[in-house]
Amino acid sequence: MKKIFKKLTKIVNLKKTVALATAVIFVSTTVVGQGYAGIIPGAAPVVNSAALGEIANKVIPFNIGKITDALYSGKSGSIVINIQDLHSHAETQKNVSTILEILDKKYGLERVYVEGAYGEVNTKWLSSIKDKRVRETVLNNML
Repeated sequence: MKKIFKKLTKIVNLKKTVALATAVIFVSTTVVGQGYAGIIPGAAPVVNSAALGEIANKVIPFNIGKITDALYSGKSGSIVINIQDLHSHAETQKNVSTILEILDKKYGLERVYVEGAYGEVNTKWLSSIKDKRVRETVLNNML
């Protein structure tokens, strides 16, 4: 019985340690993450909307969305734009799609990163749906 109690105590202590580490990591990345980014040497500088000029004011219509800031992507000279959106809201998702389409036509997007995804996402099965009405129904239901 003593051995079982010791094992259970170790398991409980491990769970507490993991929970504490998770909480510390969560707080450090979400609550004070921006502060860390500002003091870390070599961190990507923030570009305000005035510096984005043409993109912020002329390329994206005001009724679709608004660029509030962006980051330079280190040595590559690329600009990273984070699009914040309202999840599970079809109109907002369509606006994000429109923003990406506009930016791709104007500047040629090399990569688009999606929250929650990793690796390449194969969407060929969507374009393989021949019936346009069925394809659009499937896409709208996914929004």
